[in-house]
Amino acid sequence: MTILEHIRSKPGLTVGVVAGALLLFLVPFDSISNWVQGTDASYTGKINGVEVSNAEYSGLLTAAEQQMKNSGQDVSNVHQQVWENMIMNKLIEKRFYDLGLEMNDDYFWNSIETPKSEYENALKDPKNAEFAENWKLNNQYILMTKAYSNFIMNGLNANKAEVAMMKKANNEVANFDYIKIDFNEYAKKANYKVTDQDLQKYIDKHQMQFKREAQRSFYVVQFKNSPSAKDLQWAQSNMLAYLNGGMIKDENGNNLDSIVSFRTKGDSAYVAMHSMYPYYNDYIKQADLQSFFGNEVVAWANAANSGDVYGPFTKTTNDGKTMNILSKMVEKRMSDSIQSKHILITTKQTNPQSKYSQEQAYALADSIKKAIDAKPELFDAMVAKYSEDPGSKLKAGDVGFSSENKPIMDQSYQQFIEKNPVGKVGIIPSQFGMHIVKVTQKLPVKPMKYKLLNLVKQIEPSEATSNVVFNNGNKFFETIKGKDLNAFKNAAKKFGKNAEEVKNISRFAKIQQLNSDKDNEILKWAFNSDTKEGETNLFSTNAQDYIAVYLNGVYKEGIATPAQVRSEIETTVRNEILAEKLAEKINSGKKSLDQLAAEYGVAKASGQISMLNPSIAGSFEPKVAGAAFGVKTNTVSKAVKGTSGVYVLVTKSIGKNPSPMPMDDKQLQEQISQRNKQSGMNLIQRTIRQEAEIVDNRNNVYK
Repeated sequence: MTILEHIRSKPGLTVGVVAGALLLFLVPFDSISNWVQGTDASYTGKINGVEVSNAEYSGLLTAAEQQMKNSGQDVSNVHQQVWENMIMNKLIEKRFYDLGLEMNDDYFWNSIETPKSEYENALKDPKNAEFAENWKLNNQYILMTKAYSNFIMNGLNANKAEVAMMKKANNEVANFDYIKIDFNEYAKKANYKVTDQDLQKYIDKHQMQFKREAQRSFYVVQFKNSPSAKDLQWAQSNMLAYLNGGMIKDENGNNLDSIVSFRTKGDSAYVAMHSMYPYYNDYIKQADLQSFFGNEVVAWANAANSGDVYGPFTKTTNDGKTMNILSKMVEKRMSDSIQSKHILITTKQTNPQSKYSQEQAYALADSIKKAIDAKPELFDAMVAKYSEDPGSKLKAGDVGFSSENKPIMDQSYQQFIEKNPVGKVGIIPSQFGMHIVKVTQKLPVKPMKYKLLNLVKQIEPSEATSNVVFNNGNKFFETIKGKDLNAFKNAAKKFGKNAEEVKNISRFAKIQQLNSDKDNEILKWAFNSDTKEGETNLFSTNAQDYIAVYLNGVYKEGIATPAQVRSEIETTVRNEILAEKLAEKINSGKKSLDQLAAEYGVAKASGQISMLNPSIAGSFEPKVAGAAFGVKTNTVSKAVKGTSGVYVLVTKSIGKNPSPMPMDDKQLQEQISQRNKQSGMNLIQRTIRQEAEIVDNRNNVYK
């Protein structure tokens, strides 16, 4: 297996960064332009004063692009996510070396599955050298992040005191009476409106939380070049001509071509001549058929005989295109239940007791396979001599039967036995080590697999429909050009459209409301220093859609403005202000719960709460739990600011929890440790990102 095959079989090993609970993720990718313009485009950015070179950043982009295209994943919004991943990688790298840790060659190759020899071979190939270098760099970042995280988290283990506190919190409940003044209800009565000054005070108090890169806000109105009802009828008529044989016509009813029947004459050559996609000469799993075409097609396929045709039916793709489809059953068969045997060679990475590095394990597996290839009858003897899987070793390496729906090993192992015939021997790396695998038996089992001839035609808008879209888009633009936002919104309504808001978007983000091939062009215009608030522009896509854009927010890099974050924090700020006002009023007097209930028009209620499960009437209220256990019994508490309102309570008693959660001391200590580590790393990563000085120069580099 080449290094590229190793890498492509493991999507998580490319551009990744540990986030949250140290889960690696790989970003989706878009097509990339990397030509540089102007003297200010000599670097991509700076992280705490250290330049990120164009070569390094573009290398990460190229590697990710190749990886994502190979795995068929969504290829949008790449720049932003790769940029954020790279920033975190760089920040973690500095802390890794600051701790005195070291990333040497031996540590690296003993920590990953890919053999060093495959990497060295890839370096010799000019087509793969750059990809291989970036692959190694990315894996170094991943290993440094893991090592740094482990170093930090080793100090976050729970002690016996924490376990005792948790058990006490689990075993006790507070019984109390309370009133709740709900924020939403009180806000209606008080008619309080949050001002920009209120928001600014909150932002000033939490500045680190509101660091933002340069952003823009705008409204868009789309004129989609979609098939009309008449176009759909025209497409359906032509599809029936393909089905039964007949005349294909243009949008005006003129004859174009005489077609023989797909039902009687359709074969792979017919599909190659008339379909958007070539014939797929392989079986489709039932689950995939259901995902692609839906339950109705699966029901037809299960009952169909060879030569039966279903359709025409329509299918809308992820990018909004509508397809007309005819499906003919070629043949079907049951899936395979596959028996296999293996010889497992573990590595130091998968088994601390192993005596083999990844490269040594691969070399040993290769020599074993060569011996078996020369004398197949040696397999069982090799199992007895080399296999480190004690369960299967007693059965000559037999691991039993597996199927597509119930794989017995990991994905690479399962794929090998599915695609290869009985008797085939191969080497498969996995999370367990190196496997020398032999397929020993294949038996048919349900569910079914199907081989289909699919005739696929995209339903295109007619020229008349496209002309209407063109005229409407341009007429709308002429109507709103030079006008304000209200005029833009009102004109949209007159054209039967919605003006959709795109809020606080960065230069290289994906415009979720559009997802068009003009996203980058729209953002380039919006971020151009010559484009001012209040300006409009009209863009046309490759599909001849028309998108009118009104720029209503230009925000520079730095601390967010109230306008940028109002929707995010308005409710929080309102609740804090109302809580302060209510607390000041409530705490200034000495009133009973009944008096306060009457004064604020709320009902007095009774409740029970524990520190471990601080929930009351469906609301998560840890401060209320703290107050319930903290105040003297039969004493009216001060006002407590909860998550959904202000509470005042009187604790009646502290009693035994009638239904405590079962807790084992050892398991509880492990759970607390894991919680500490999870929250600790989240906080560390968030903090080092917020404190970093980032200069983003991508807008000057990538046009």
